[in-house]
Amino acid sequence: MQHLSTSSFILLDLSWFLAILSVSLFSFKKVRPSIIALTFASFLIGYFFAGIDPFLHLWDEQFHALASKNLAKHWLKPTLFETPILDYDYRAWYGNHIWLHKQPLFLWQMALSQSIFGNTLIGIRFPDIVLHSILTLLIFDLGRMIKNDRVGFLAALFFTFLNYPLELLSGRMGLDHNDFSFMFYIGASFWAYFKYKQFLKIKWVVAVGVFAGCAVLVKWLPGLLIFLCWFCVDLINRIKTPNIYLGLKPILISICASILVFLPWQIFFWIKYPAEFTYETLYSGRHFAEAIEGHVGDWTYHFKELSKLYGEGPLVPYILLAALVFFIFDRKVSRENKIFTLTGVAFVYTFFTVAQTKMTAFPVIVLPLVLIILSNFIVEVMEKIRYSLAFKVCYATAGILIAFLFFDLNLVLKVHTVSYLPNESKERQVNIKQMELINFINQSINQSSRKDKTVIFSSELLNIKIMFFTGITAYGFTPSLKNIKFLRGKGYSIVTAGLNYLPNYIKQDSCIIKIER
Repeated sequence: MQHLSTSSFILLDLSWFLAILSVSLFSFKKVRPSIIALTFASFLIGYFFAGIDPFLHLWDEQFHALASKNLAKHWLKPTLFETPILDYDYRAWYGNHIWLHKQPLFLWQMALSQSIFGNTLIGIRFPDIVLHSILTLLIFDLGRMIKNDRVGFLAALFFTFLNYPLELLSGRMGLDHNDFSFMFYIGASFWAYFKYKQFLKIKWVVAVGVFAGCAVLVKWLPGLLIFLCWFCVDLINRIKTPNIYLGLKPILISICASILVFLPWQIFFWIKYPAEFTYETLYSGRHFAEAIEGHVGDWTYHFKELSKLYGEGPLVPYILLAALVFFIFDRKVSRENKIFTLTGVAFVYTFFTVAQTKMTAFPVIVLPLVLIILSNFIVEVMEKIRYSLAFKVCYATAGILIAFLFFDLNLVLKVHTVSYLPNESKERQVNIKQMELINFINQSINQSSRKDKTVIFSSELLNIKIMFFTGITAYGFTPSLKNIKFLRGKGYSIVTAGLNYLPNYIKQDSCIIKIER
C-alpha cells in the first residue's frame, strides 16, 4: 500500500464519527447508546489497522500465521514446518517441526478464524479485531466499578484509539497477536473479579478462574496476576480476622477453575511432545535471569517505554507518574479498589524491571489499569469546573482532543505507507517487494505440479512467508550439494528464490528452477 486507500479513510472517518457521537451522547448522560457507539468505533478502527498492511510482518506475525494455519489442519498438533524434509533442531523455534514456542490458545483463535475467512491477512487478524471491541466495553465497565462511569468511559475512549494496542493488532509490533490476547484475558479476569465483588455470585468466581486459565494458555504463568491482586486485597481486609480460610475460599475455587483450564493441555503436550515441551518451558524461565535474543535494557527501560505504550513524547511517563500519585491519594477511590489496581501495576513493572529480558510490550497486561489511573486524573481535573453545561462541553471537547493525541495519524502514515516520508519506510518497502516475489513464485511454479514434492530455498526468514502463502516447504538458506543430492533422491523439485548469492553448482544446474526478481 503506497498510501491509505479510500476504503481505509472511510473506516477511519466512520470510527471517528462514532467516537465523537459516543462522547456527545455520554456527556448528556446517554450512557448505553454512547458505549454501543464506542464499541462499534473500536471494531472499525481495529478493522482499519488489520487491513492496512498487505503482508505478514517479520517479528513475530509470520510465525504465528504459519503455525495457526497448520494448526487448523490438526488442532492438537502445533507445527511450524508442516513437512520437515531436511533435518532440524527441535530447540530452534524458528525452524523446527513441533512448535511449542508459544501457548496454543491465541493460535487456536487464529486457526478458527482462518477456517472461516480463509488463509488471509484479515483471517489472521480478525480475532484481535473482535477482542479489541470487547475489551473497549470491558474497560468501560472496569473503570466504572473502580471509580465511576466517567472514568470508565474516558479509559475506554483512550483504549479505542491508543496506537500501541492497534499496532499489536496489525501485527507490526513484536509478539503481536500473542500479547494482544494476553492483555485481553488478563483484563477480562480483572473485570470478572470486580463483577464478583459487585454481585457476590459464584459464577463470577469461576469466570475469574476461566479467564486467568485462558491467559496462561496464551502466555504462561503471568496470566495468574489476578490472584496476586485479589489475595492482597483480601489480606488487607481480613488481617484481623481469625479465620483467614473463609476469605481465601473464593480465591481457591477460582484458582482451581484456572488450573482445570490450562493444566490438562500442559500434561497433554508434555506426554505427546516431551522433548519440545521440556525445552520450551525451561526456555521461558530463562527470560527472567538472562537477556534472551538481545532484548536488553537498564532499570529505566520500562519507564522510558511508557512513551511508546501510551503515546508519543517525553512528557508521557511523567504525566502517568503524576496520575499514579493522584490515584494513590484519591479519597474517592475505595481502599479495596486502590489496593487491587496498585498491586497489579506495581508488581508488573517491578517484575519486568528486574527481569533481564526487556521488551516494550511486556507490561501491556496492565494497560487497562493504567488507562483507568490516567482517566481518573483527567476526570478529576475536569470536574473542577462546577457548572454543568460548561462541564459537559469541557468533558466532550477534552475527551475528543485527548483521544486524538492518543491516535497518532502521522505515526500511522509513517510506518504503514510508502509515499509518506519514503526514507523512513524502508522496512515496509522490503515487505512489499517480498510479497511481489511470493506472488511471482506462485505464478512461476507450474500449478499442475505436485507442491508436496517441491522445495524452495530463499533468503533467511522469507521462507516462513513463502510457506504460508504457497503451501510449499521452504528453507531460509542456500542448499548445499548434499541437500540437493538428498532431495533429488527423494524425488523433489528444487527452486531457489530471492537468494542474494548463488554458488556455481546451483547456477550450472539446469534442473534447479531459479526465480530472481
